[in-house]
Amino acid sequence: WPVVRYCAQVGAFRTRSEADATGAAVARSGERVYLKTTGRRDFPYSVRVGPYQKRSDALAAVDRLRDRGITALLVEEDPPPAVYSATAGPREPRTPHRDNG
Repeated sequence: WPVVRYCAQVGAFRTRSEADATGAAVARSGERVYLKTTGRRDFPYSVRVGPYQKRSDALAAVDRLRDRGITALLVEEDPPPAVYSATAGPREPRTPHRDNG
């Protein structure tokens, strides 16, 4: 995962069933959709399209969704604390090298 990634958020929901229904509807339009838990008590689930490494790609997704009548907004999110792969188990996300000199 890139250090910062971008996505188009199509909604935040109180229940998992609401989020799942919205996610399924958006996925039927051909978009790559995922569910994100927010850690908030009032709206614990968000439905997002992406992720994208480039902000411009996420903005294009927002435009595509709006053209289909789906309200969306651009969201920038940090990478997860650990990323799992099918073969290697958890690993730390990659971070850019910084020269301290």
